[in-house]
Parts: sequence; structure tokens; C-alpha cells
Amino acid sequence: MSLINNLQDATRKATKSGEEYVKATQEYLELKTFQQIALTFSLLVKILLIGGLLFVAVTLLLIAGIISLGKILGSVNMALIYTSLGFVVLSLIIYLFRKSLLDNPIIKKLANSFFSKLVD
Repeated sequence: MSLINNLQDATRKATKSGEEYVKATQEYLELKTFQQIALTFSLLVKILLIGGLLFVAVTLLLIAGIISLGKILGSVNMALIYTSLGFVVLSLIIYLFRKSLLDNPIIKKLANSFFSKLVD
């Protein structure tokens, strides 16, 4: 009888430990999910605020630059064409090097953000 009682006690303890582990893991995953959502949301807000202001500033600088280039060239239309071609060339360069310029750094940043916290 003592052997059966010991087995029952050991089984209860193992079951209780397993339930506690599952509960702690679930709580950790909920906190980790909240952390990632908060980081993503704060990043989006920063991008919208800073990106919006930079967009307005670059647009105004671009307009002023086109007007100035138009005065130098004697034609605003030619200034617009040269500026547009410059943007097309810049876009092609970014497209050709998109993996090294955009994809890899973004994935590394997200991986560091996500996986460094799993160890802590």
C-alpha cells in the first residue's frame, strides 16, 4: 500500500508541476505578445509623426529646388523632368539593393527585439 500511495503522491506532484509550468508559460506568452504589440504600435506612431514631418519638409525643399533649377535652366519643365529622372534612378538603385538596404536590417532588428527577450 505504501508503494501505491507514494506513486499517487508523485503523480499528483508531477501533475501540479506540469499545470504550473503550462500556466507560467501561457502568462509569459501573453506578456511577450503584449510587448511586441506595444513595440510595433510605438514604432508605427514614430514613423507616422517623424515621417509625416519629414515628408512635408522634403516636399517643400523639392519645390524650392525645382524652382531654383528652373531659373538656372531657364525652364521649369526641364527642371521637373531632371528631378523626376533623379527620383527614378534613386528608386531603381534602392530596388536593386533592397535586400541589403531594407530587408536584412529590418529582419535583424525584429529578430533582436523578439529573440533577445526570450532568453531573459
